[in-house]
Amino acid sequence: MIGFAIFAPPYVVDPCRMKKLMLPAALLLPFALSFPALAQGTLFEKNRTTSAAEAALLTPPPADPGPLIQSMRWQVLEASNRARAGVGLPPLTADPILDAAAARYSRKMRDLRFFDHVAPDGEGLDQRLPAGEKWRYSGLGENLWSGQGALDWQPSILSTEVAANWVESPGHRQNLFDPSFTSAGVGAAMVGDQLYVTMLYATPVTDTAQARMQRDFGDAPADLGGFDRSLEEAVLRKLNDERARRGLRTLGNDPALAQIADQNAQQGLWSGSPARGVLDQVFASDPNRSGRLAAGFQRAGGGVIWQAEAAAQGVVDRWLRGSTASDLLDGGFSEAGVGVATDGTALMVTIILGEGRGTPFY
Repeated sequence: MIGFAIFAPPYVVDPCRMKKLMLPAALLLPFALSFPALAQGTLFEKNRTTSAAEAALLTPPPADPGPLIQSMRWQVLEASNRARAGVGLPPLTADPILDAAAARYSRKMRDLRFFDHVAPDGEGLDQRLPAGEKWRYSGLGENLWSGQGALDWQPSILSTEVAANWVESPGHRQNLFDPSFTSAGVGAAMVGDQLYVTMLYATPVTDTAQARMQRDFGDAPADLGGFDRSLEEAVLRKLNDERARRGLRTLGNDPALAQIADQNAQQGLWSGSPARGVLDQVFASDPNRSGRLAAGFQRAGGGVIWQAEAAAQGVVDRWLRGSTASDLLDGGFSEAGVGVATDGTALMVTIILGEGRGTPFY
């Protein structure tokens, strides 16, 4: 997904002293193994002026910004949660990893004197989190805010204004009120009379064990053929382990069934769906074959675990939760052939079950 871009013309309340609030359009993208390219949005710029008398009543910028920066971390989150509550959404939970990433980016904007979702060195939202922490999240979004000039430098007032400005802006509002985001982090930085605020929104993964496995085994192996063979063996072994726990006979490995299963896995990988007529192919290749046959398929992409044992367990677990379970746990079947096809980004697994005796696999 690309960034949401908006533009609103500035307005002037009083042509005396100007207060400028600049909000770049929000960026939102799905967090997967890698990020898609992001488009840079235009700025939402809001100019407001105050009279000299009004400005004299405002709290001045602090000499030591440390306490204000620390307060902003919590109060922007609280103000944002009040805005979410107003539309019936649950509060965002503070996340220290997101806090640290948001604070770092606010300091970067301060130090390099820029204000955008893409830094001068090319850093975008896809690089906001440390590489070792990305696995924890399945979605990520970001809102930025910067104010300069006649601000009231009380943290509670600033934080309320930050959240209110985000609600005004359609792109930022979409992130702030996205129900899929449940965690957030806030970081601020200040130089002179200019304040930078970054807020990161995230959807934490629900299955951390699976996510850690993806982190550790997310890169396709150089030897795809070797992986295919290892996965074929592991799938049949995991299935037989499950059948043994239920007192069912071991499925023997049938090379003829495995050859046809492999051919259909290859076809299914490229077509994106299981090939038709698999069982007809079995009978056509062996006219003397009798007895029942059954077949199962599974395709995965955009998140393959490239570790044979773990991937095989995932394949079998999903099969056993679906309509294929009754065939896989049918005590009348005694032989099977497993075929696997991979291209480094997607995976197709086919299994064919038959009655009779095959060569024991182990």
